[in-house]
Amino acid sequence: MGLKPHGIARNNPSITSYVIADDGENFDPNLLTEIDHGHDFYASQSMQSPDGRRLMIAWLAMWKLPFASYPDGWCGMLTLPRELSLKDGKLVQRPVRELSALYKKEKILGQIELTNSTCTLKKHFKPARISFILKGGQEFECAGIHIDEALSLYVDRQHGELTLLRKEPNAFSSRSIPLDLKQDLTLEIYLDASSIEVFVNGGVDTFTSAFYSGKRQHISLFVHNGQAVFDAVKVITLKSVMRHKQLLL
Repeated sequence: MGLKPHGIARNNPSITSYVIADDGENFDPNLLTEIDHGHDFYASQSMQSPDGRRLMIAWLAMWKLPFASYPDGWCGMLTLPRELSLKDGKLVQRPVRELSALYKKEKILGQIELTNSTCTLKKHFKPARISFILKGGQEFECAGIHIDEALSLYVDRQHGELTLLRKEPNAFSSRSIPLDLKQDLTLEIYLDASSIEVFVNGGVDTFTSAFYSGKRQHISLFVHNGQAVFDAVKVITLKSVMRHKQLLL
């Protein structure tokens, strides 16, 4: 918390950061790095699993935004549990392997090539894991995925960035990270009824955001002003973690 925005980084009212150091007292604060680049990631807590893994979970919400959930007495949710590791001096986050127990119906679409067009992945919204590789070195203005009227996640070649655009009427805003456009981009996306968690290039970067607007009916890949190849496209529908349809209070 308390760090001022810097370009496309640190643009949330409150942020959660990390720094790699040999001890907790002697470190360079200038090396602080955001843990997550989305709109809603706060109050992260880590723990060690019985098998020795370092796991983390956080609050999926952000302060000072007039979300539709507040009048109904809801105040955020928890992220998916994540397994932490270090790679080349950077924090890497991966969804815990136990999430595979929620995998329900798998749809393998393989390679999809688009030219100034869209391709529907799901006609009706259900919680899902969506993954694909956007090949590097391609010629287009922007390409990525639309979550109907609610969200867009796309590569912006003019700015050399990966951008998550939230179209919430009361919280319309974007979050971005720089990209090497010559390299392939691997995206693993977890969608729930009002949340998105994106794991970039195997978890080297992540985006976590809440959303409440939009019909959330169609999920589609798209390309504007050019051509793009999406490789290894896969959609896996997720089971509900609720054992009962009704929650008795």
